[in-house]
Amino acid sequence: MMLRLISAATSPRRASRPGARFPTPVSSLSIGPKSKDRKSTNHYSKVSFSHRKKLAFLALIVFCLVSSVLAQETGGVRGKVRNVKDEGIAGATISARQKGVDLRSAKTDAKGYFVLEGLEPGIYNLAFEARGYTAAVQYNVEIKKGKPRDLGDRLIMLVDRGSRVILRGSVFYKTGHSAGGAKVVIERVNADGSVRKLFETGTDSLGEFSFSMPEGTAKLRVRASLKDGKGMKEIDVDSAMVYRLAIALDSEPGQ
Repeated sequence: MMLRLISAATSPRRASRPGARFPTPVSSLSIGPKSKDRKSTNHYSKVSFSHRKKLAFLALIVFCLVSSVLAQETGGVRGKVRNVKDEGIAGATISARQKGVDLRSAKTDAKGYFVLEGLEPGIYNLAFEARGYTAAVQYNVEIKKGKPRDLGDRLIMLVDRGSRVILRGSVFYKTGHSAGGAKVVIERVNADGSVRKLFETGTDSLGEFSFSMPEGTAKLRVRASLKDGKGMKEIDVDSAMVYRLAIALDSEPGQ
């Protein structure tokens, strides 16, 4: 008796059924996440974002607490930097030094006020620097824990003549005689043609006057007058140096 072996891939039962469909191989199917899985993923993302927000908030609280503790353990200094005309000096740098090393620094505001905090208790030298002014140092300033020490408005810086534009001029009559006591007005001429008054002074007995300003490029207009006589000149300045000019009035002495 002979047995006939039939392969499972060519089963007579399936082959004998016209139009029968065979299962599609698994490798050709596209398997995507079920709707339930997508909801789970979205939920996880929301939980993860919420968790990050909580961590960020906790980090902020810790930072504030640490800053508060450090503020109680350290000290500082505050005050106002001004010139001899009692004008606040904006943008001045104040540095706290120990053994010649700058440890912390701060800048003055538009009115010359500053606050320098975060200093360990001890003795410091305070260095003051500002463009157009001579650098200065206040020695042996004691800093204690807690509230910044107030130095008031006693911090005065002097003009540095080496970094300023200096204008020296003379006013005379058309006869060549010096015009003592003449009124002199110095104005800045802007690029758009507008004019801003900078300074007003008078000539001495020799008819001379002087004016200084921080280093920088500018066009200056100088007007002089005495009784009915008037005169005017313009001059361009840029770097720090001494500029000279002479103005002739359109009148004679006694007029």
